[in-house]
Amino acid sequence: EVRVVQVPSVRSGLPDESDMTEIRKACERADVVAAAGVEAVGALREVGIGSVTYFAAGEVAADAASRGLDAVVVATQDTVGRVTDALRDASVSYDVTQ
Repeated sequence: EVRVVQVPSVRSGLPDESDMTEIRKACERADVVAAAGVEAVGALREVGIGSVTYFAAGEVAADAASRGLDAVVVATQDTVGRVTDALRDASVSYDVTQ
């Protein structure tokens, strides 16, 4: 399963501290972390988590999950659809949290 954690776009405002704590906790337990969107990259940097990739995050997470790895994708609200489309196409189960 892949966990998709949403972060707000710049025009929606900054994530609050509880959002950042949720991102940190989700990513610390993951084998693979991917970022989709500039705000997602910034959020990961803010919590001190490195990302495996900034490109094709959904596809990378799907591939990792198919190999038995726990994957987290931190994605802006604008990019979640592309990420979940890739996961659905690969028949990978996922959970989206805000």
